[in-house]
Amino acid sequence: MKTLVSIFALCAVLMTGTVTAANPTVLTIKTDAEVKLENEISHLIAYPKVFGQQSRGEVLVRFRVDGSNRITDVRVVGGSEDLNRRIQQQLAGKRLKGADYGQTQSYNIRLKYQTVG
Repeated sequence: MKTLVSIFALCAVLMTGTVTAANPTVLTIKTDAEVKLENEISHLIAYPKVFGQQSRGEVLVRFRVDGSNRITDVRVVGGSEDLNRRIQQQLAGKRLKGADYGQTQSYNIRLKYQTVG
């Protein structure tokens, strides 16, 4: 009986892996702190100036936070060179109001945007 249950469990795991591989949609569950950080970062950007003529897209922002909660080492990928540079300029050196994020960790935030009008 134990062997039968073990075989069934193994098949279930293998089938789940197959379904996941066939359907690469990933559901990411974020903590409250991650959502708060994403919201704080998105509010630091002046959207009309940054996005210009681009009406829709997504960029990945990587950065560190120093001991005084200032954003450092900003890197932006996924947009045009001009867009990436504008976002980088707007975030570099800005102070975060939230918790003490610490300087030992890098953060990755995905910003999706769509202009209306």
